[in-house]
Amino acid sequence: MEEVFNFENAAVFPFWISMIGFPKSTFTKTVMLSPATSIACGLIYGYLAYQSFLEPEILEAFSSGAKQDLSSLTKGFSYETTVAVGWAHFIAMDLLAGRYIYFDGLKNDFITRHSLVLTLFFGPLGVVSHVLTRGIVGLTRSCLLYTSDAADEGLGVDLGGRRI
Repeated sequence: MEEVFNFENAAVFPFWISMIGFPKSTFTKTVMLSPATSIACGLIYGYLAYQSFLEPEILEAFSSGAKQDLSSLTKGFSYETTVAVGWAHFIAMDLLAGRYIYFDGLKNDFITRHSLVLTLFFGPLGVVSHVLTRGIVGLTRSCLLYTSDAADEGLGVDLGGRRI
């Protein structure tokens, strides 16, 4: 169990380093486009989940029926195997979110490093950062496009009291 946990932790970092450090590299694009990354994360998660189902005390901890409260979840996650499964889930989902952010940044031609770092360490905060960045970039580009079009047509554009 420990070996699989350690392997997964180490195995995802080259993907993050590639997306953050070398986003325009052909190698990074090729590797991140491959479904192998997602499949590998899913298989590791599946293996760890299967291992956890082999431990009767874990099944008992989560067998409170449809009602999952904080107390029963705390009991279920008090086992090393369950923590490993949960961590594998976090790693896989964060990497999938990072992959989306990476490709969206490439497609729309804006920097995503800050959002990728946040996603790596804080998951959903990286996604929020990306959505905000994408919105700001969109507004900025539409404003620049508008002023550029006006300049092309010989019209003056008022930029806060300055006429260009």
